[in-house]
Formats: sequence, C-alpha cells, structure tokens
Amino acid sequence: MRAEVRAVVVWLVAIPLLAGWAVLLRLRGEAVLLTGAEPFVGHWSFGVGLGTVVAVALLVAVVRFGPDVAARLPWRGLLLGSWVATTAWATALGASVRWSDLVAPTTSRHEYLPVVPLAAADPAAFWSGFTGDLLDYPIHVKGHPPGLVLLLAGLDRIGLGGPGWATALFVLAGAAVVPAVLITVRRLSGTEDIARRAAPALVLAPAALWVATSADAFFAGVLAWGVALVAVASTSPPDDGAAPPGPAASAATGAAAAARAGRASGTATRVGTATRVGRAAPDGTPARVGTATRVGTATRVVAAVGAGLLLAACPFLSYGLLHMGALALVVPVVTRRVWPTVVAGLVVVGGAVAGGLAGFWLWDGIAATQVAWAAGAGTGRPYLYFLLVDLVVLGALIGPAGIGGLAGLRRLPVPVRWVVLVAAGAAVAGALIGFERGEVERIWLPVAYWVTVAAAAVVPGAGPGGGPGGGAGGGADPAAGRARRGWLWAQGGAAILLETLLRTPW
Repeated sequence: MRAEVRAVVVWLVAIPLLAGWAVLLRLRGEAVLLTGAEPFVGHWSFGVGLGTVVAVALLVAVVRFGPDVAARLPWRGLLLGSWVATTAWATALGASVRWSDLVAPTTSRHEYLPVVPLAAADPAAFWSGFTGDLLDYPIHVKGHPPGLVLLLAGLDRIGLGGPGWATALFVLAGAAVVPAVLITVRRLSGTEDIARRAAPALVLAPAALWVATSADAFFAGVLAWGVALVAVASTSPPDDGAAPPGPAASAATGAAAAARAGRASGTATRVGTATRVGRAAPDGTPARVGTATRVGTATRVVAAVGAGLLLAACPFLSYGLLHMGALALVVPVVTRRVWPTVVAGLVVVGGAVAGGLAGFWLWDGIAATQVAWAAGAGTGRPYLYFLLVDLVVLGALIGPAGIGGLAGLRRLPVPVRWVVLVAAGAAVAGALIGFERGEVERIWLPVAYWVTVAAAAVVPGAGPGGGPGGGAGGGADPAAGRARRGWLWAQGGAAILLETLLRTPW
C-alpha cells in the first residue's frame, strides 16, 4: 500500500477511535466535550435535498472536466473559474437540504449580528469600549476583536445589513481564498503547473462545508489575499508558454543571462519583459523557453502597501490570524526579496498603532479574551484528546487528496513545500498552545486551503506529460488518469458524505 493511501486510512481509522474515546470520557463525566458528534462539532443527522443533487452534479463535472479545464484555461480564466466553482460548491453543500440552512448560522445568538445595532449606533464608542464590555457580548464576539462587527455595522448603514448580506460576504470571501492560493503558488514556484494541478482538489476541498457559512471564511479571504499581494510584490509573473529547442533557446539563454546581470547591478527597475529558460528535466526533456514580465518598482510598492493594509486588518478580525500570518513570511524566505515584506510589515504596525490610538489596543483585547476563555468551558476540554481531535479535523478540512499529498510532499518543489508546511505548522502551533481546543473546522479555515495545495503531489496534471507544461505523471497515461479521478472522487465524496451525515452550527 502506498504511503499516500496509508495516510488516508490512518485518518479514517482515527475518526471512530476518537468518537469512542469521547463516549468513555462522557460516561466518566471527566471532561467538557463538544456536541455529540466528536471529533466534529455538531450532531449526526442524515439529510439530503436539492442542494445534495447539485453538489453531486458539480462533483461529477469537476472530476470529469476539471483537470482538463484547469490545464487549458488562460491563467485569469482559471482564477475566475476556480472562484466561481468554489462558491457554487460551498453554496450547494451549505444549502444541501434547504436554502435557509445557508443563512441560518449567521442568525445564531452566539454570532456577530446581534451586536451590530449597538456598533452601528456609535462605532467609535463600540471600538474604544469593546474590551471593557467584552463579557456582555455573545460567545463569538467575546472570542474575537471588534473588526468584523464594525464592518457589518458599516454595511448595515449603507443598506447591506442582515443575515443575507453577511452570508454573501462570508461565502464569496471564503471562496476567493482559492484563486489567492493559486496566485501565490504560481509566483513562488515560478510555474503554473503546480497551481493548475492543485486547482480541482482545492475547489472540491471539504473546507467548503465551513466556508458556507462561517465568519472565519471571511477572515481566510483577507489573509489569503494579503499573502498573495506580498508574493505579487516580491516576484515577476511567470509565463509557461513553451518554445522549441534550437537557436531560439540559445538566444533566450543569452537574454536570460543579460537580464540576470541587469538585476544584479540594480538596473532592471522598469516594466518590461525578460526571457526565461527552464532547466532540462532529468529524463532529458529539453528546457522550456518562455517570458517573464518584469514588474516596475512602483507596481511592487502598490502591491506591498495593499498587502500591508489587508494584513493589518487581520489581527482586528481574529487573534488566530496573528500566528497564521506567518504564511506571509514564506515569501521573503523563498524569493530572497525582503523589502516588499518590510513595507507590508510597516503598514501592519502602523495599523495596530492607529487602532490602539482609536481606543482598542490588541494586547488588551487578547488579555480580556483570555480571561473570558478561562471563565468558560474551554479550559475543561482535555488537552491531549483535543490535540488529536484538531489534527483529525484538519484532515477533514483538506480532504483525502490533501492528506495523501502531505505523505507525498517531497515530490513538490521546495517553495510549495514551504507554503504547505508553514500553513500546517501554524495550525499545529495553535493546537499545541492549547487555546484552540475543538471548533477548528472554522478556526483553521485561514490555513486549510494552503495545506490542501499538497494535493498536487498525488493529483497528476491533465496536460501532455502530466501538466500544462509537462510535469510528472502524464495526462495521456491511463494509470495517471485513473489516479487523478480517484483522488478527486475521494476529495469531493468526503465533503458530500460529511454534509449528508453531519449537522454543524456553521
């Protein structure tokens, strides 16, 4: 049995084992657990409807056509298509039984909307008095900074208030994580191959179950686009168009050398194009010749400032994004270009100071939230049990293809491995610290899709030789085609099975 399949089997076996452990803990009355569907939050309840039919149809379409479409679409078309497909997939799963189920999570008394009228009446007083009034707010407001409530209050003031608009904001932003991840992977790896191979598995990731509908999906979208803009500011966009070997390749080699020399001397600052030449494959496949657009300094600065603004918003949306924001640090490590990250970091620091001067200092909010958490049920949850629960739920978020990909991660380029490992490490760090005990289905949405990129290690591409530019595991190979379909069936099937059997609060 391959290591990738063994990893999925271990994950599947762990689910009933943790459920049995929960039964024993509950019988002994020794611990505070979740809601009866351990290791997940929710209740076991079978339910199907029109949304289930739509989800099955989408799964069939993605398995049958997704890899080919991902391999052949123009890059911008792939970004838009992945966003639309992820939105449709999450919406179908969220409304699997009835349409109202999609909106229902935002109407809970534990969520954000009950506080919106208070914030809308006097935003400044709400912001400055948030820490002092924290214990009077609903559970999820207690556990987060005031940023999202103020945003919802602002939308309410312009006529976009209520559960419907909040749901649209969360789902659309959560689905937008997928194109942001694709952009980052493409920029850091220097090729579109890995991004195109990962796209179908990202679209079908079971994380979509909690994108529709959880506020953490919005947090995930803000962080993802902040990281993507850091990558855009730090790199030039690759062009995977191939040219045949021969004189053109020789000319390209000389042009590439000249471009590198120019960069080294600091003279290449204008917008232009430079020829890029790939390395020959180990099997003797000729190097690929393409072009890369050099991005002007002004464009990089704009992208870096935009990244800073989005990343500056993150700690005012969720304290968990503080350590998950380590994803942004992958960019300077991989690219060796530090200044865009420094620019973004300065904007983040400026945002934190501005928020504090306006009346809400982040460290005061963290301290108050810790007091509220210690007074609640969180400390009664057994550490070791929930550490294992969190890891199993991470597996549910990334799906079988993501789990198998982690076992085969060594087959991916080093920059992509950095992305996956830092995202997974951020999640595990939260569990080890002990503050994230359960409910990570939503809490870990900001890192889930980044870890799911690992699926590219087990899902062969559909282009000649396995990817649009000729990666390993060719699309013309029947065995590779069967493997690709098998992993995608498992990826989407896991999401539909969970949605059919599990009723969650989100």
